[in-house]
Amino acid sequence: MVLSNFGFVLDTLNSPLASKNIHDQQYQLASIERDFLKEPVAVNDLGMVSYYGHQPVLDLWGLGSIDALRERIADPSGKWIGQAAQRKGVEFAFIYESWFPGLPQSWVKVGTLTLPDENITTPFKTVQLFATNEAAASRLRLAFARYRSSSPLAQQISRTP
Repeated sequence: MVLSNFGFVLDTLNSPLASKNIHDQQYQLASIERDFLKEPVAVNDLGMVSYYGHQPVLDLWGLGSIDALRERIADPSGKWIGQAAQRKGVEFAFIYESWFPGLPQSWVKVGTLTLPDENITTPFKTVQLFATNEAAASRLRLAFARYRSSSPLAQQISRTP
């Protein structure tokens, strides 16, 4: 009986760290968008950024957009993402880069958000933050700088030169 419930015991013990993972990754992305960037973003994890943010969110995974789901299934490389962002006027993406190997070459990787602890909940320990052009990259770098000066979790962001 004890062995059959061992998984539930582990899940219960891991719940605080799992919740912290969501806070330290997804809530921080939402905070960057809402409090510092204040512009629409594209994401593959729709939850917190769309819930807490104050800007339109372009869903790239398809949980909130049947069009995105259809495009992702038709082209799993992600080459369609550049066109979708352009259609929606979105210049920023907070994504798991490995899910979209066909990102436009013109996109600029500005930074990476990394979980400070063991990853229990999120698909990956890191999220990459992109801008679709150099002018947008400058605005995202400025948002990072403001985020760094105000958040105790700012060390999670590493800038990409």
